[in-house]
Amino acid sequence: MRSRRPMPLSVQVLALQIVIVVVTLGVVAAAGFFHARDTLHEQYGQRSLVVAQTVANMPQTHEALAAGVPGGALQDTIERIRVATGMTYIAVADADGIRFTHPTESRIGERLSTDPSAVLSGETTITTETGTLGTTVRAKVPILDEDGTVIGLVSVGVSTAEIGEETRSTLWTVLGYGGIALLLGVVGSWVLARRLRRKTLGLTPSEIAALYENREAMLLSIREGVVTLDAKDRITLINDEARRLLEIDGDVIGRSLRELVPSPHFAAVLDGQQEGGDTSVVSQGRVLVVSRRTVSVRSRVVGSVVTLRDRTELEVLVTELASVKGMADSLRAKAHEYSNRLHTIAGLLELGHIDEAIRYVTHESRFAQSLTEAYADELGDPTLVALLLSKSAVAAERGIEFQVSRDDDMLTARLAHAHDTVTAVGNLIDNAFDAAASSDANGGWVRADLQTRGSTLIVTVSDSGPGVDPGTADRIFDYGYTTKPQRRGAGRGIGLALVAEAAERHGGTVEIVADPASGATFRVTLVGMLLDPVADPTPELAAT
Repeated sequence: MRSRRPMPLSVQVLALQIVIVVVTLGVVAAAGFFHARDTLHEQYGQRSLVVAQTVANMPQTHEALAAGVPGGALQDTIERIRVATGMTYIAVADADGIRFTHPTESRIGERLSTDPSAVLSGETTITTETGTLGTTVRAKVPILDEDGTVIGLVSVGVSTAEIGEETRSTLWTVLGYGGIALLLGVVGSWVLARRLRRKTLGLTPSEIAALYENREAMLLSIREGVVTLDAKDRITLINDEARRLLEIDGDVIGRSLRELVPSPHFAAVLDGQQEGGDTSVVSQGRVLVVSRRTVSVRSRVVGSVVTLRDRTELEVLVTELASVKGMADSLRAKAHEYSNRLHTIAGLLELGHIDEAIRYVTHESRFAQSLTEAYADELGDPTLVALLLSKSAVAAERGIEFQVSRDDDMLTARLAHAHDTVTAVGNLIDNAFDAAASSDANGGWVRADLQTRGSTLIVTVSDSGPGVDPGTADRIFDYGYTTKPQRRGAGRGIGLALVAEAAERHGGTVEIVADPASGATFRVTLVGMLLDPVADPTPELAAT
């Protein structure tokens, strides 16, 4: 049997609001009815009291009681007053409770139907009692002669039936206004329900709860960082991976992502200039691939979603692969070079110049061995020796004059973080090679200087290239920014950004320390890079 779909949330809210409005109006109407009834009783009691006091003080009343004759002229006067004031009855009685006036003339001369003792004792009362004309709200006032003796009483009353009629009229008025209020309440509830239906897409509460649970499960399980923003770029949701990648803690809902991550690399993405595409940026020492996509619901933009992927390890692997490729190219160049040398040796032997062949082999062997021994003797760390040997081979192949200098403490220095050192030094030298080769047909020159300060390694690399344009000097360390021509399949704008990242990761800096217009000189300071801190050199480093 097909299960019945639960009632949508908007319909439930509409029904609940209608019930609330009806119950509220019912309570208000009942309270209004009882309040109006009590108020009317009190008002008519006070009106009856005023009429009774007026009649009790009339000279005609005193004269009729003094004469002891019921009815007559007093009856006619009292009836005119009763009709004019709208009272149900006005009865005048003497000290014995005998009526002198009554709307029903046949009851004149009879004793009052209710107990008059309290009034005849001098009290004024307002009560609801049942008499010959039914239940009335009545006021009783004693009639006093000149010396204050009670000589009679006046009883004035209004039928509760008349009061009830007026109360019902008031109730109908209240109900009329209540009906209008009910109509307005129902219309307002319907409008609210429609708006709620649009907001909830017609889903039931259980479906909304299921969506929320599924969303939370999805956001916690995916390995990408996800940040959702509203139409004003305020954070509405951020998962744990995004917090980790951006190093954000605490309650950030409702805050601007730009304020929390002030890195300028995010500007183009957050401003929508890179809509939909993946953009690589450097933030908090990480290489992140960031994309932003606008979210529209029913053709209306409601916000955007920013996704973050950590590409740091991949970029490191790419850099290492490039280094390996460079070493392979160097070995290939060496192989080609040694092939030429072998051909030369073979030719000398074929021509019978054995002594010349021996001298040539001895010279070449000593040159290669001297270069290796020079680096090994000058630098204590084998990683640096291997790196600079490979760079020397590349420089020789490209026709670049490559020189390395160092301070005395480099003889015993050992690297604590060889990977970051290779990344920083290797990329600076490669960048210098490209700059020198681009400006000099003969290859140009590159100089690298290695200095130590305690456990800090300071590397200064200079080249004979065209220098750095002062207008772009502040952007040269940005990820993806390059002044070199783009080549298919070749990453550009990565090397200096990785140098800056490696320096920042160890609390160091990278900077341009010479006139940017006359060849480039970069200095990178790598704090805590040496395993065994060496003594600080007494002379300060001279500007290159």
